[in-house]
Amino acid sequence: MILLLSACAGEDPVTPKPRGYFNIELPKKAYQHYADDCAYSFDYPVYGKVEPDLDKAAQPCWKNLVFQRFNGRLHLTYHKIDSREDFNRLVEYARELAF
Repeated sequence: MILLLSACAGEDPVTPKPRGYFNIELPKKAYQHYADDCAYSFDYPVYGKVEPDLDKAAQPCWKNLVFQRFNGRLHLTYHKIDSREDFNRLVEYARELAF
């Protein structure tokens, strides 16, 4: 019993470490314009790349904005909305797509 207590007597008490955050260095801000036959256009960072969505269920105006350096991908989908019912159906579809 005495050996057990004396073995821990010289150690410092455990203290919590401060919270750490990732340091992500983004490149200098510069943008390029994207436009094609679809009904939208946008500006995106020069370090990104617009690619067509190659999924078998993808529609012609679906794109992926790929950021290779950060191993990131932004999925862009486009649907034309003609009525309130279309809007409600697409909101439910977006919820299902996210899950």
